[in-house]
Amino acid sequence: MDILVLNAGSSSLKFQLFDMKNQKVIAKGMCERIGTNNGADAYMGYKVPGNDLKETISKAMPTHKEAIELMLNTAR
Repeated sequence: MDILVLNAGSSSLKFQLFDMKNQKVIAKGMCERIGTNNGADAYMGYKVPGNDLKETISKAMPTHKEAIELMLNTAR
C-alpha cells in the first residue's frame, strides 16, 4: 500500500509518498510561492530517493488546487 502525506501551509505544499510494504520513501517534494503574485512565480521541487537528480518545475499556482494537480500529474 502506498500512502501520500501532505502538509499544506499558507503558500506551500509539502508532500511525501511512502511505500508501506517496503517501508521506503518513493518520492518527496514541495510546491512554493502558491498564491503569491497570483502564483505566477510558483514552483515545485521534488526528488526520487535513489536518484541524485532533483527536479524543479516552474508553473503558475494561484491556489493549492493547482499545486495538488501538478503534484499528482507529475507522479504519473
